[in-house]
Amino acid sequence: MSKISRRDFLRVSAVTAVGALLAACGPAAPAATSAPAATSAPAATAAPKATEPAKVGAAPRNRTLNLAWSLGTALGVTNPWASTGYTHQDGAATLYEGLSYYAIYASKEIPWLAESMTYNADFTQLTIKLRKEAMWSDGKPLTSKDVLFTFNGQKSNNKLAYNAQFNTFVKDMNATDDQTVVVNFKTPAPRFKFEVLTLKFDTGIEMVPESVLGKEADVNAFQGGNDMTHSGPYTVTVWDANQKIYDYRADWWAVKAGVAKTPDVQRVVVSQIGGQVGQGMDIIAQRVVNNEFDATLDMRAAVIGTILKNNAKVTTHTGSKSPYGYLDWWPNSLWCNTQLAPFSDPNVRKAMSLSIDRDKIDEILYEGAKVSSIYPFPLYPNLVKFTQLPAVQALITKYNPREFSLEKSAALMTAPDSPRIRMACGSAKMAPRSRRSSMALKASTATLCPSWWKC
Repeated sequence: MSKISRRDFLRVSAVTAVGALLAACGPAAPAATSAPAATSAPAATAAPKATEPAKVGAAPRNRTLNLAWSLGTALGVTNPWASTGYTHQDGAATLYEGLSYYAIYASKEIPWLAESMTYNADFTQLTIKLRKEAMWSDGKPLTSKDVLFTFNGQKSNNKLAYNAQFNTFVKDMNATDDQTVVVNFKTPAPRFKFEVLTLKFDTGIEMVPESVLGKEADVNAFQGGNDMTHSGPYTVTVWDANQKIYDYRADWWAVKAGVAKTPDVQRVVVSQIGGQVGQGMDIIAQRVVNNEFDATLDMRAAVIGTILKNNAKVTTHTGSKSPYGYLDWWPNSLWCNTQLAPFSDPNVRKAMSLSIDRDKIDEILYEGAKVSSIYPFPLYPNLVKFTQLPAVQALITKYNPREFSLEKSAALMTAPDSPRIRMACGSAKMAPRSRRSSMALKASTATLCPSWWKC
């Protein structure tokens, strides 16, 4: 694959963007405007290239994962309990592990640090059995002492994410040996194992080392640093304002225990690209085409399509067809506060729904892919089964929530006993729910909404 210049890439992107714009100019719903061209955002400045510092040595390109990302964590913060800017989203998820994971598409639990977590008959007690092979990066065993420290920290420290859940449900906890922890609940807590102790999406707790945090007077102020003890497969070797580099550590316990295979990726380089996610990504896209980046933050569909045309080795979550992205557990959605007027009136909410042309959203924003939905949740396999239940199908038949009719919408909004949406402008607000990284998509969606929405 020969490298493509920035000028060539922008020329092809412009053609793609014009195509998207022409599609938007076809027959459209009244009061809706065309979505902005995918490359209309200001051009991004060149992202700093990830260098390979001599002190960490070189890793083969085919064993290096290069990510174009936004580094949101304060420098040196690797402590999951730090209140100074820790996030798992810029590579730190490779440092810490959970007792268990959940595979959403396979719909099954994947035991990890714990080989099992078992409830009693009435869900008032949970017994956790740890793997004897589980080990910290400093060579010390990961034991029930670490699990109890993690749990007690969550229960006693109101700055931690699951403090409320632990105080609501947990009566007491104890260790019966180095690999066994027993949790007793105040009331039956059948979802505690899944909701709190299982890592999935952005939720659940990871285990932290008692040998490190147990010595800290203020666990929330302690930053951790590159060398903080962890159980995951990678270690931070370089971290500055432009990049984070994680290197695989050959003594990772999970390989020795037969729980996991040695990863093909020996090094992860997270490069700081900054800027508004989803906009001005032309330079980043060019570097993907040139095999400099392997994955990036959100891009617009037209830009992704251009990348695919220029590098056959690049793929997406949906291959070479739109919508390219994965099924997100943070779906773009529109919520109303039903306790505030005028959204407390069902007719207003129905009028709003009738004014949304979901087919047009699919046509313009998702290049024809069937993405827009009538459900307030992403359609993962088990949730698809839920939507197929007779009771759910009966509700769909009764209310026809995907219907688009500006005439019916107007009739509801002009009825004598129905409040006008404009009466609430400045007092009651609609609340778009979106991935933080999808602001550009949210803005594009807004251009397809009727003018009376724009108070």
